[in-house]
Amino acid sequence: MATRPRPTHRLAAAWAHHGASVPRRLEQRHRTERVIQQIRYAVVLLCLGLTVTLTGGPDGRLWIVSGLMVVNVLVTEWLLRRPATPRGLTTAGVTSFSLDALATVLILMTVSQDPTDPVVALTTILALQGALRWQVVGGLAGGLLGGGMAGAWLVTAYGAALDRLPPTEHLVSQVVSVLLVSLLVGAVVRQLDRAQQRAQHALELSPELILTVDDHDRIRSANEAAERLLGISPTDLIGRTWASLVVGEDERSIAGSRPITGEPEQHALRHGDGSTVWLELSVRREPTDQLSYVVARDVTARRAAEHERSISEQRYRALFSRNLDAVFGLDIDGCIVDINPAGIELFRRRREELVGSSVLGLIDTSYRDEARVAIGAALSGTAQGLEVLLTHPDGTTSHADFDLLPIVVDGQVVGVYGMARDVTDRKRREAYLEYRASHDLLTGLANRSRLYQEIEERLAAGAAVGVLFLDLDAFKPVNDSFGHAIGDQVLVTVARRLQTTVRDTDLVCRLAGDEFCILLSPCDPTTLQHLGERAAWVVAQPIALEAATVRVEVSIGAAMARSQDTTDTLLARADAAMYTVKEHRKLAHGEPAPPVLFAT
Repeated sequence: MATRPRPTHRLAAAWAHHGASVPRRLEQRHRTERVIQQIRYAVVLLCLGLTVTLTGGPDGRLWIVSGLMVVNVLVTEWLLRRPATPRGLTTAGVTSFSLDALATVLILMTVSQDPTDPVVALTTILALQGALRWQVVGGLAGGLLGGGMAGAWLVTAYGAALDRLPPTEHLVSQVVSVLLVSLLVGAVVRQLDRAQQRAQHALELSPELILTVDDHDRIRSANEAAERLLGISPTDLIGRTWASLVVGEDERSIAGSRPITGEPEQHALRHGDGSTVWLELSVRREPTDQLSYVVARDVTARRAAEHERSISEQRYRALFSRNLDAVFGLDIDGCIVDINPAGIELFRRRREELVGSSVLGLIDTSYRDEARVAIGAALSGTAQGLEVLLTHPDGTTSHADFDLLPIVVDGQVVGVYGMARDVTDRKRREAYLEYRASHDLLTGLANRSRLYQEIEERLAAGAAVGVLFLDLDAFKPVNDSFGHAIGDQVLVTVARRLQTTVRDTDLVCRLAGDEFCILLSPCDPTTLQHLGERAAWVVAQPIALEAATVRVEVSIGAAMARSQDTTDTLLARADAAMYTVKEHRKLAHGEPAPPVLFAT
């Protein structure tokens, strides 16, 4: 369901749309009026402050000045919000300047009792308005008007405060300083305007498309190259969103969540006639301006040429420079003569170190003889494949698969192409899967599958095999009282204790839940009895956990393998003996159950 935009978003969009409606040739004039309007806001605040603090002044003129300034701000804002035209901007400038001049006169008339009052600075501000709007001419006119006002005010203020005229040098310096500052600012503005015009001419003559895009993805300006590259006039382009130009998967934001910045990138854009053109974009975002500056050049023809050339080079690129696998060439001495970027990454050395060196020097010594034989076979004309262990400068190693293909020129083998890929992760996954297939993940012990495999192998080898089948007693109350997390800690502790009781040749397994099994081989009944009793003793020791100290016991059934036993029958006999011990404890005859009961 569509959501209504927040007020701040609507306001930002309205301002962005208004800015986009200003023609490029009027942008500077419009921006100047905006700057002056900001200064005017500050002056209005000053007037309001004076009005509040000096209420009741001569004829209450400060109230009139404040009202006049407020009216000026509102009228000027209304004029600037209208569609920008030369006549409209001139009207806004003349109107606001005239009202500012009138307001300045009224302020000076109102506050004219102290010749040191900083209010005279308003004459300089008025003069600067003229300089900013109309450059040197405006600076001259504004300076004369502002200087005249400043001089007249000084004469009035000195007369009111000291009953005399101001010193001539002070009067002249005040008038001249206003005039000079205004002329200087006007000259600077003219130079800046000319520099901007020169830059604008350069932009218009540039063969590259130059855009500015705001943070709402709306195009704010475009040069004349837009007509040639996109078939859209700059006037029609201004105000459109970036998304309306891009094609397909390239439809992304210039200034939004995924800025296109940094290295130039090529993107497909819609031409005015409906076709697709490819442009190479360079984008730089200026956060202070909240604008992104885009320079684009047409690379459609270049892309077409590159596509044609890539067809003829496809085999080489696929096997070498563009290959995700490491690809390298060896001479008849087994030295590297060329290598692609993936090979540099695989071997973790600089290209300068690799080219000219023997590939055997990159292989661990335990695999080096096999690799030497394989390279010799490839140089004899037979393709080879092998797995090697690579050594790296930092002391680490990695596994890699090598494919060695003879390079045959005019019927002669002149070298070997090698293709290699890192299989360390695959080997690690295989080892992990193999571990999971043969181990219990909670305790790290061997699981039922591993137990069956070991018993079958040892029975087949004719070894003396014995098993202890263990089932924990009083484990369910621990789970019920403290939760399964504590129960898991108990199982892990039991597993570690059982491992301390066995020999290196024995195997401790967790079958399921609280059932364990110990495979002993070689074994005899005495050893089986001894290790079973020891296992029962270590399990029965208190287990100190964070939540509490718990105690569990274990029922153990033992069985020695017979000649006719299979894995299932051997485990079944030990399991039955274990249950006999458990039932004996439940009946509570008064006689303690043996720690280990041998199967019959």
